[in-house]
Amino acid sequence: MKSLSNLNFKGDVLVYLIASVFTAGLSFIFTILLTYLITPSEIGKIETFVSFSSLLTVVILFGSSTHLVKFYSEKKENHFQTVFNGITFNSILISVIILSISSFLDFENFLLICLILFSVSTSFYSIIITSYQLEKKSIKYAKTIISYALLNFFLSLFFVYLYKTGNARIGSLSLTAIFLFIYVYARFDKLVIPKIKFDKSFYSIGYILFFGQLLSWIIEKSDRILITEFLNTASTGKYGIGYQFGMIVLMVQVAISRAWMPRIIENFKHKRLNIIKKDILKISIVLFILSCILSTFSYFFITRFLNEEYFISATIAVIVSFGYMIDGIWKLYNGILIYFNEYWMSAISVFFAGIINLILNYFFLSQYGIIFAAFSTLFSFSAGLLLSFIFVHFKLKTFI
Repeated sequence: MKSLSNLNFKGDVLVYLIASVFTAGLSFIFTILLTYLITPSEIGKIETFVSFSSLLTVVILFGSSTHLVKFYSEKKENHFQTVFNGITFNSILISVIILSISSFLDFENFLLICLILFSVSTSFYSIIITSYQLEKKSIKYAKTIISYALLNFFLSLFFVYLYKTGNARIGSLSLTAIFLFIYVYARFDKLVIPKIKFDKSFYSIGYILFFGQLLSWIIEKSDRILITEFLNTASTGKYGIGYQFGMIVLMVQVAISRAWMPRIIENFKHKRLNIIKKDILKISIVLFILSCILSTFSYFFITRFLNEEYFISATIAVIVSFGYMIDGIWKLYNGILIYFNEYWMSAISVFFAGIINLILNYFFLSQYGIIFAAFSTLFSFSAGLLLSFIFVHFKLKTFI
């Protein structure tokens, strides 16, 4: 394993950025094609599925990335076995529960099976590629997610063009996740055989981060479910299209955040506090400029090239773009909290943001529509950033 002291932050950011731009570009193209191939209602169905599968994945993983951070900071080989055992146990338990109560759920059998298969496969896959990130194997990471994006794009395009339904996209997502999980698992250099075993340490270490991830899901994904419930799936589809355009900013901030954790480990280790402060300022400025450019592009593109029924998506794209700009800065501060093992502080900031998002959408979404859902996302990200900023600068006094 490479030493963290030999990291090249700019090089990693560039590799992650290229991978993010490529995958986001494919997603961007596919999103546009979807608006011509299927109805907003079918797109809304896909968005709702993605929201539920994201929630199930969070439950299955149960803060597994905490174990990986411990693995690389303490160099204890047994953490991977613990993680794989925990994910296996959770997958079986949750699958049995869901199938047992399937008659009470408002889901087609096909969607239910896809929900389980996609979430389980994605959980194992995400743990393996996260290890590439922490090991500084940015090239290997990039190759893997680009392969995922390509397979997903062509498989989904083929089936959606053939059947013209949201189910075709959902089935393609599930097949892609299964194929890529099998592929990366077979090539995983720390290959472990999972055991069906209840491991207390998996839950005792991961539960704090689990709550943080659950609340993150509330901020970013619960709005689709509420829109479907309070309005209709067509509105969810229009909101999802605008959100996808707004998430173009995410490709940049994800590239930065992927390289951020190893970067701060190195700089805190050598007491380079000024470098960290300068990094935050520079990254914030870059994200703001990019948000201005990308939101303008998104608004122009949607109003010029998509059907009139998606014009409301243009406004949503602008709001969400600036929301993810703020989220990118928030991730920098949360990375510092996690470095100092202040998982509770990180969880509190996410809890605060998640509750704000949930309350605003629950009480005002039906009255003000999907535009308000976008503003709720922006407000909740801002609240989370503010709280993390206070924790880092005034509670921990990190830079003093």
